[in-house]
Amino acid sequence: MNFHYPFFLYSLAFIAIPIIIHLFNLQRRKKVFFTNLSLLKEVRKSTQQKFQLRRLLVLLCRIGFIVCMVLAFAIPFFKKDGIVSHKNLGGTSIYLDNSQSMTRKQGDERAFDLGMTYVQDLVEQLPPSSQVALMTNDFIGGDRYFYGPKNIQERLAEVEQSYSLRTLGQVWERQTRANENLGSKEQLVRYVLSDFQKSTSEDWKEEVKDTTSEIYLVPLGQAERSNVYVDSVWFVSPFIREGETVELKARLNNVGDEEIEGLAVRLTVDEQLKASSSVNLPAKGNGIAEFGFTLEGKGFKQCQLVFEDFPVDFDNEYRFVAEVTDKIPVAVVQGKGASSATRKVYASEPMFDLAVMGELGLNFEALEVADVILLDGVSAPDDGLIQAMNKVLEKGGSVVYFPSGNGKGSEVLAQWGINAQKDFDTLSKLMPLRLVDYQNPFYSGVFQEERKDMQMPRAKALLNLGRQLDGLLVAQDGSSFFGRKSFGQGNIYVCASPLANEYTDFEKHALFVPILYKVAMLSTRTNLNPAYNMGTGELVIDGEFTVGMRYQLTGKDLQVIPEQRVVDNKLYIHLPAEVKAPGFYKILDAKEELVTTVALNPDKRESKMDFYSVDELEGMFANYPNIKVIDTSSILTAGMNLDEAKEGFPLWKICLILCLVFLLGETVLLRFGQQGK
Repeated sequence: MNFHYPFFLYSLAFIAIPIIIHLFNLQRRKKVFFTNLSLLKEVRKSTQQKFQLRRLLVLLCRIGFIVCMVLAFAIPFFKKDGIVSHKNLGGTSIYLDNSQSMTRKQGDERAFDLGMTYVQDLVEQLPPSSQVALMTNDFIGGDRYFYGPKNIQERLAEVEQSYSLRTLGQVWERQTRANENLGSKEQLVRYVLSDFQKSTSEDWKEEVKDTTSEIYLVPLGQAERSNVYVDSVWFVSPFIREGETVELKARLNNVGDEEIEGLAVRLTVDEQLKASSSVNLPAKGNGIAEFGFTLEGKGFKQCQLVFEDFPVDFDNEYRFVAEVTDKIPVAVVQGKGASSATRKVYASEPMFDLAVMGELGLNFEALEVADVILLDGVSAPDDGLIQAMNKVLEKGGSVVYFPSGNGKGSEVLAQWGINAQKDFDTLSKLMPLRLVDYQNPFYSGVFQEERKDMQMPRAKALLNLGRQLDGLLVAQDGSSFFGRKSFGQGNIYVCASPLANEYTDFEKHALFVPILYKVAMLSTRTNLNPAYNMGTGELVIDGEFTVGMRYQLTGKDLQVIPEQRVVDNKLYIHLPAEVKAPGFYKILDAKEELVTTVALNPDKRESKMDFYSVDELEGMFANYPNIKVIDTSSILTAGMNLDEAKEGFPLWKICLILCLVFLLGETVLLRFGQQGK
């Protein structure tokens, strides 16, 4: 048995008072004279024995009353073997999970509010001289240092729920650093009040087992496990044009055990309702919501998916950005004997801004702004053209190469690691190509259905590309006819033969136009990711960013220059502490001109309602007596505080009950004793 306040045990010395009263009975004896005492001899002997027994029982009741009263003030409790006493520890570190997943309810209270109550109760019970550190997901500077209980109570009043997400491994490391700052050689008492989501609790179990610290794990809010959240969104076409129908798909996940039918999902663009959809979600499954709408005006559009899902509602909104872009700039460089098909493909569609030039009359202004440079029959690319193509690749654009009929000019491919030697096969007959691989991501959105009987283009190779490229069109021997290779931030597309009748009928085939369109669409450079999770901590934005320029991050009531760096035309922004809520944020350059807009959403790991149960935690640490799991499911109904739950049933209540029993026993003995007398 242990005691919270053992110094009260000195009060057991008051037991001497009833003993002294018993030994020195201060009552005056009265003499009663009888004419013949011999008749009362036996009665006197019997009465005296009963009187002595009654006095002894009264004494025991009084001693029992004093002992139980003293023990009640000392607050006794039992601890498991191996758990360290609080009195010899250097400090108490408390972690309160204030993430959004703690909005779920346990009974009638939110798990976060319940945790706040527990921490308040715990701090109030600590001695005034205690050293306490309070930590939340915000990871502010002050949580690494220890303060008195009163300071912690003031700090607790400022704690609010946060969108910051921390793993328990990160929390454990920070608590360890806090103990080092305390400078104490004694062990640290650690409290972890969390819902113990499996998505954020995998990186700490072994570290916890390697310590001898006294650890209390307090699971909260695990009763509610149903939730719906948006997993991802995507446009069917990577190119969004003004005034034309846009197809959007969104995958929603249902983590609950019950099927959801007809969940209504609304789409707003710049705070205006654009479309709506409904989706059926199987239990622990997902479904696809589809939307069709049009966008007016160029630039960045703030889009939002909204649905109703209770009781977990922090992730009922999903934000993303759509960019209505200008025309795709395409530059076609033609050599002697070039086909007119490449020029006609891009000239017939208003979505492309086409610039056509000869290899001897290059338009470098058009080459500089192009997203796609297509070489058709160019025999000898000069240094200026090669430099322009390299810049396009660095920016994430594409280079398309159709060789000349004489096979010259393929040397330029060697600088990109493509060995394209002339094929000396004398076979003159054109052979059909293999059926396209419908699973190749390049063909996503190209075909409405998969056809196994599709008639493929016929061709024979002038260049031997082998299998060194991602074969988008493949010959019967497995070598690439039209293949792709990544280089820098962009892609190089190479055809094994010229667009001439003696080599192929590819330019006349139905695949020719959609393949070249897809090449151009995939080459459109965008300077944003549609949406970011706040839990990532860092935004990585593609685009054309200037090294040395300081970019601003602005939002509602926020304007800050965050920690940032530019590497390979990518802007890396560390999310500052001032960004506390999801929403839309703009990135401005030094001239305060808009560069891009980003959308921030809660981390999807928060939405996964999968937790370690009390039984799982107890089983996980069953062989570690210094780690105790507190079952909070009964605390709410029993009205117990955290300290009571931590140390079992409160023995001081038993002591008070025994005090009343002894007091009642003394009263009964004295009353019946008087009547008997």
